[in-house]
Amino acid sequence: MKLLKEGIFAFVPCIVAAAAFGMIVRTLWQETASFKAAAERNALMELADKTALAATALRPALEKSDFKTLHDFGNARRAEGMRLSIVSDKGGLVYDTASVKGDNRSGRPEIRDAATLGKGSSIRAGSIYSARKTGQWIVRLSIPYKKIGEGMAKAERNIYLAGAAGAAGLLAVFLFLARLVGRNRALLQERAQRTRLLEEMKRVEEFRKTFISDITHEIKTPVTGILGVADLLESPVQERDRATL
Repeated sequence: MKLLKEGIFAFVPCIVAAAAFGMIVRTLWQETASFKAAAERNALMELADKTALAATALRPALEKSDFKTLHDFGNARRAEGMRLSIVSDKGGLVYDTASVKGDNRSGRPEIRDAATLGKGSSIRAGSIYSARKTGQWIVRLSIPYKKIGEGMAKAERNIYLAGAAGAAGLLAVFLFLARLVGRNRALLQERAQRTRLLEEMKRVEEFRKTFISDITHEIKTPVTGILGVADLLESPVQERDRATL
């Protein structure tokens, strides 16, 4: 039973370390997912604000069919790493800074939402899109997903580095606990050995005392008789008693 208990307690540090490592991995996964969602949400909000400003600024040019203004505005957005697309409320392509064919885009989720709700957004095909309706047109801005992915990758690296540091600290604690358990086990074994030695010494001492007591008793009786006879021989006695002795 004692060995069983010691074996169970020896695995306690391993169990604690495994549980702590599992918590670290779970926390890292949750923090990464939360950061990704927050980064996407912030990117969508920022792009939506820029799309609303673009829709307001481009409406006069659209009403006048001023494609020079549209082209200049589109080049400025492209220099910022964004793509400008303008479609009719029916989905037909009016202008796009990317070299694409004039297919109908009414099926795009952000375009569809903008046509019915006035604004829409989506994340798909490696890009983030935001659309805003202005008059009979829909202005859409988009940015590559990797633009926010770089920041997320950096943050994820920092999170993983923090997790690695935590795992290293956990490993150090585990090694310390394992060493402590080994030392305690050695102390218990040494204490048990000392206890056995003390018990053995007690048994030896009891045997010594019993042996001396028995030998003393066995020797004392005949010696006492011999000494008594010697005393009688040395004492003055009568002639009749001397013959008896």
